Amino acid sequence: MTTQSNAKTSVSLESLPDELLQPIFETLCPHCYATRDYQHVRAREDGLESLTLTSKRLRSIALPIMLHVPENHMSYEGLHKLLDIDPSLGDYIREWELPSYETDQEVLNPAIKTTRKLLAAVGQDFDLQQDEDRGLVNLENSLMAELLMVRAPKMEKLTLERFDYNDWPGVDLKYLARRLGKLGDGTGFENVRQLSVSRPCRTTTSLTDDHIIALLKVMPKLEQLHLDSILGFPDNHNFDVTLLKPALRNLTTLRLQWCTFEGSAPNSHFGALCEMLKHSPSLKSFALSRYNQWRVI
Repeated sequence: MTTQSNAKTSVSLESLPDELLQPIFETLCPHCYATRDYQHVRAREDGLESLTLTSKRLRSIALPIMLHVPENHMSYEGLHKLLDIDPSLGDYIREWELPSYETDQEVLNPAIKTTRKLLAAVGQDFDLQQDEDRGLVNLENSLMAELLMVRAPKMEKLTLERFDYNDWPGVDLKYLARRLGKLGDGTGFENVRQLSVSRPCRTTTSLTDDHIIALLKVMPKLEQLHLDSILGFPDNHNFDVTLLKPALRNLTTLRLQWCTFEGSAPNSHFGALCEMLKHSPSLKSFALSRYNQWRVI
């Protein structure tokens, strides 16, 4: 009689080849994995972080994946330290949300030094400090935007919240618009496919504010534009849709949530929205989520 053994041989992650570890780790990344349930995302993030403590080999494979959404896994200071050690790691950044709410000067001062060095390495000047003296109110958020523009060339998703009532971004966004113009097409935003802009309460962000237009002008691969609580005024005399044609060419999804539009004249923000829709040949979805208000004046 022949006896067959039912004993199972255990397999550790360390025993798997790199080509198998890579896709396994990607299932732990909220950017790579389609499921967006909050608890599941947190579990995957924690699992990915724990792998970096296991061994040097696993850490080297997991780190680039963690950098897809760096704010999920590391501090503002930690990201700057990593980019200081190896600037090429910025190539792995896929998503970022501004502002980042870092105010500790012990963190900011080294970050300023690092950013100046990283920008100089790619031939860009650093004038944030000078602009702060002329009214730049929140250096750390503009600093991160500055760094991402030149060190995150493959970023695909940018989320921007405009908190006017706590002094950001205000003039900082005018600065950012100038920097985008100065950097031209070589910004880290040229590969962004999803832009989300939200206007929290007590602010006055409109559809054609300078920072929205400045960002759209340098996002030729944009596919999804999400606007949350944006205002539309009855008079708009400065809108030029030709400036946005590169961003509108590949736009497939435009989602408005909690937006208010007043007036329907051609020179209103409603008219500007109609022009944007008219020049979006690839548009497949125009979604009005939750409550949007339209007032004809």
